[in-house]
Amino acid sequence: MPMNEDQLRAAHFTLKADCLVAAGAGAGKTGVLSTRAQYLCEHCRDEEGGRIKPTNLLVLTFTEKAAAELGVELVFMAPNTKDDAQQIEQVNNAVASGCQAIIVAANGPDAISSALNEAVAAGVKIVYVDSPANVEAEATFSTDNEAAGTTAGETMLAEL
Repeated sequence: MPMNEDQLRAAHFTLKADCLVAAGAGAGKTGVLSTRAQYLCEHCRDEEGGRIKPTNLLVLTFTEKAAAELGVELVFMAPNTKDDAQQIEQVNNAVASGCQAIIVAANGPDAISSALNEAVAAGVKIVYVDSPANVEAEATFSTDNEAAGTTAGETMLAEL
């Protein structure tokens, strides 16, 4: 499907910063994200100068259509409040329901660790976003807020 100018600009965004794609239903976000992943792997370099590997990308799209295209079932579970007991219960429920992977932002590094260790022992893959627990994971995706602020400030100054 051909992309419009805005979609191509998002897919080929080149500043060394995060890129958020936000648009209404049916606007082509999933296509932009998949095109962006392909663009990054084909045209961009990592910090060591090597090609960016697809296994180093986290592309999240929370649509039933995207999950269906990938052949996976997406189940969203979250506690109503930032509560360790509720988060542990959600991890246990995910394992009990047969989830093969859990993406989690841990409330704290220790409270959820026992539940995550049990999940790993059951063969579940763990991925952290934002805040990890003290359990080995497949990947952790988070931002160093101080470094991000410095980069944003330097980028703005350079563009002035």
